[in-house]
Amino acid sequence: MAITRVSRALISDDSINTDKISDATMVTESEGIGSNDNDTTLPTSAAVKDYVDTSIANSSSGIEWISTIQTSNFTAVSLKGYFVNTTSAEVSVTLPQGTVGDQISIQDYAGTFNVNRVRIIANGSDKIQGSSEDGQLRTLNTSATLIYQDSTKGWTDQNLTTIPPPANITPDFLIIAGGGTGGPHGGQSNPAGGGGGAGGLRTTFGSGNSGGGCAASSETKPTFTIGTTYTITVGGSDTDSSISGSNITTITATKGGTGQGYSYGSIVANGGSGGGGVFINGDDREGSGTSCQGYSGGLATTFSGAGGGGSGGIGGGSTSLPTPGNGGVGTTVGITGTDIIYAAGGGGGLHIPLGSTSGVAGAGGLGDGSGTGAIRYAPPNYSGVAATAGKINSGGGGGGGASARNSGSTGPAAGGSGVVILRMDTAQYSGTTTGSPTVTVEIIRDAYGTITAEKTILTYTGSGSYTH
Repeated sequence: MAITRVSRALISDDSINTDKISDATMVTESEGIGSNDNDTTLPTSAAVKDYVDTSIANSSSGIEWISTIQTSNFTAVSLKGYFVNTTSAEVSVTLPQGTVGDQISIQDYAGTFNVNRVRIIANGSDKIQGSSEDGQLRTLNTSATLIYQDSTKGWTDQNLTTIPPPANITPDFLIIAGGGTGGPHGGQSNPAGGGGGAGGLRTTFGSGNSGGGCAASSETKPTFTIGTTYTITVGGSDTDSSISGSNITTITATKGGTGQGYSYGSIVANGGSGGGGVFINGDDREGSGTSCQGYSGGLATTFSGAGGGGSGGIGGGSTSLPTPGNGGVGTTVGITGTDIIYAAGGGGGLHIPLGSTSGVAGAGGLGDGSGTGAIRYAPPNYSGVAATAGKINSGGGGGGGASARNSGSTGPAAGGSGVVILRMDTAQYSGTTTGSPTVTVEIIRDAYGTITAEKTILTYTGSGSYTH
């Protein structure tokens, strides 16, 4: 075949493109096109495309990112990148059969891998970090590129860990019952009500106290077995909370005692923490707390109500008019990773005697923000300040009702709802719950910043379940 040589001087810029060159056309490699002045064959367009694709794939920028956000289980493809959103639930990613150098990238789209992990499932006999177990990505804002090394190591990445085989666990717990309602007033010429007792508090967490001054170590952690469902019951005002399952003894926190009042004969003032007392016919009627859950209500020797007992201390007494008692203090527990005061007693209601026109109601237990007692002003004010309810999701006692001579009365307030919190190793958390508990993760590090443990915390503010 004859070859015509054309000098560059006769070819204008951009006048030749690939559309004008047939596949396998003979061209001359001259004038600096190649190192040798030999004829060669131009590759086909398909061959050029394959070469370019391979070159890009083998470069550091070879991952093609998929624009669709992945929110459910999917099968990954090598050399693809995926934005994964685990806000609603765990997402499982099945990997392709690996060949040396294969890469797959995964990015935490919503910053939720630490709450709901990504489960990584290998194909066939492929390994993950050298293990036959499934892998997981569960670090906040993870950006991982999984690389297949060989049949021994399989798929690897510094953020990829293997999921241990399922095992029975013994989680820490905090369980608090609903707080007691404040005591009813007795009318304008009768005593005000005592503050409601805090809901019973029980916990296994830490080196501090459970309720009633008992050490947390005195409680026994339950054993959760694989495949078993555990029912979580969270009590509202004046209601027990519990954790139950087929293989454990039910763990119950006892509702707070109702604050005492003028109709003391029909009031159940005993409880997790006892209701605050009132003084009637020379007799004090405070409620008792439950052992290792809470303390007794305060003693009253006047017509103002005493404070309800708290999980951390006895309710304040009412020993001189017109001063009512404050609620008993709560208990500090750090099971969520932050120290929080729970289950304080409600304040006693104020009785204003003849000759007095003002006064201060009993306050809720220190630090907890539980219910304050009511105020009823004597003439000429003829008005009152309502009691406040116990702190919700903390089992706080409600404030007691109030009364005033020649004026009337103001009613008591309800106790706060309880809470149930479970704390377990993140690696063993199943992710199977009902009741929409709040799920958080605590990363524990040593003095050098190295991660030493990772805990998942489930906070139930309403009833539900956990299946291990």
